[in-house]
Amino acid sequence: MSRRKPVLEAVGLSRTFTRGKAEIITAVNNVDFQLNESELVILMGPSGSGKSTLLNLLGGLDAPTDGSIIYRNPEDDSEVDIVKLDENKLTDYRRNRVGFVFQNWMLIDNLTAVENVEVPLYPSGISSRIIRSKAIALLRQMGLDDREDHFPKELSGGEQQRVALARAIITNPTFVFADEPTGNLDQDTGERIMRLLKRVCRSGTSIVVATHDIGLRRYADRFVKILDGQFQH
Repeated sequence: MSRRKPVLEAVGLSRTFTRGKAEIITAVNNVDFQLNESELVILMGPSGSGKSTLLNLLGGLDAPTDGSIIYRNPEDDSEVDIVKLDENKLTDYRRNRVGFVFQNWMLIDNLTAVENVEVPLYPSGISSRIIRSKAIALLRQMGLDDREDHFPKELSGGEQQRVALARAIITNPTFVFADEPTGNLDQDTGERIMRLLKRVCRSGTSIVVATHDIGLRRYADRFVKILDGQFQH
């Protein structure tokens, strides 16, 4: 099997916050990180270790205090430091390259399951008919073909998480960043979510899963431990 190519590389990445008037909190501390094509990385650490901050930085939801994040386009090998992008280009990066799966799902309460999945494609200019067919197809892959017209409050936690996963991948993103995707689920449902993520990864998407559950390590192509904002070796 050929060696996987790196598609995202963070170099010297740091993120600090100010608490109160003078206290400086370092959430991510001079981290180097590389993510390869079709790779599933488990990022493990306790609450407050810097997992979520690192995901937000890699996905362009937050800006680092120091460091660079190089995106390498696998189609033409071009490179861009997303830290240096203006807001419009950074929005394009998030919209076209990144899918997020949040711990608390963050579904829109007044939209049905299929409408929640459609949301990322609304600005794309694709016809509503095609968007609807793509969303329905994804929900069927998730085993939710009988739940597409239900609202989030009518779905179980596992069903909501599968809707969130379908929403994250409807744009065929290069990356999916999943923050504690099994944290609010029972073990069987969590296993199903991880199997779905593994399947998405094998279809060509690079995935980072942040978790405190050591049991998820068996799904990883690579396992990284973070503590106090630094990788542990």
